[in-house]
Amino acid sequence: MRSDVCNPTAGPADPPGLGPRQRSTVGQSSMVVQASRLPSVGTLAPHAAGTAAPQFQPAVTAAHVVLKADTFSHEHARAISRWALGRERAGVIVVDLSRADDATTAAFAALVVLRRKLLRDGRDLRLSGLRDRPRQLYAVNRLGGVLPA
Repeated sequence: MRSDVCNPTAGPADPPGLGPRQRSTVGQSSMVVQASRLPSVGTLAPHAAGTAAPQFQPAVTAAHVVLKADTFSHEHARAISRWALGRERAGVIVVDLSRADDATTAAFAALVVLRRKLLRDGRDLRLSGLRDRPRQLYAVNRLGGVLPA
């Protein structure tokens, strides 16, 4: 079993207001997915003229994926895509690349395609923990407009 896609350890207890950690699989690799509510209670939409009362909007569910590999490759991005488009139904997918020292442009391209598909479904994708070469690649390719970090 490969252990480079995502961190298989449960880690510390969940912070207050966050859901339980769930173990899931991506291809042949295990990863930890943390489902959480952001915000935890939901929000009231502004009162629109002509409506009887403000509408309650439920909180957005986010799923966090932590890459465990040193290099973020196209294979990793495709595994995350299959998982996100398969069983996972979170409103926002957050991919944590804080452990990656390197990345390929093909990996970022796969995430751009994934985000486009998620947006069509009313969902979104965010990156976190960009550093070193992945951060440089992200900046040089001007991905900020199509792949938010």
